[in-house]
Amino acid sequence: MFKVLLVEDNTDLCELTEYLLVEEGIAVDSFDSAQEALVFASSQTGLYDFCIFNYLMPGMTGLDLYQRLVAKGLTAKCLLCTGLYIDIENEYMQVSGKVELYRKPFDVYTLVHRIMSNLEVVDNKRAQPVSQYQSMGRIASIT
Repeated sequence: MFKVLLVEDNTDLCELTEYLLVEEGIAVDSFDSAQEALVFASSQTGLYDFCIFNYLMPGMTGLDLYQRLVAKGLTAKCLLCTGLYIDIENEYMQVSGKVELYRKPFDVYTLVHRIMSNLEVVDNKRAQPVSQYQSMGRIASIT
């Protein structure tokens, strides 16, 4: 089973995204605060296959959160969601190759499909069967 770390300060969007991911058979640790996520996930960085962070949150950005978790051993890729225009030429994002920007507003089903596609890449690296993705057709047909 895959595990995703979801941090989004919009509680409704966080709950909906978590629900849809759980429906796809993915374990999700979700937080509406970057600080709470940092405290919780700092000792569990090796458990996550993928991260989804809102970029602009009170206290710290999603990129700051990602960098702090990487310093503690996180190796998973991260999707940063934002409605802001951010300079994608950010040196850290270019060098790491593990941070991708995703523009808001977005269709939450499209977001879940994109996450599932990223997890399929993780699954291929593990050399496990991709049978967990049989329900992807349902999401793809909605988008």
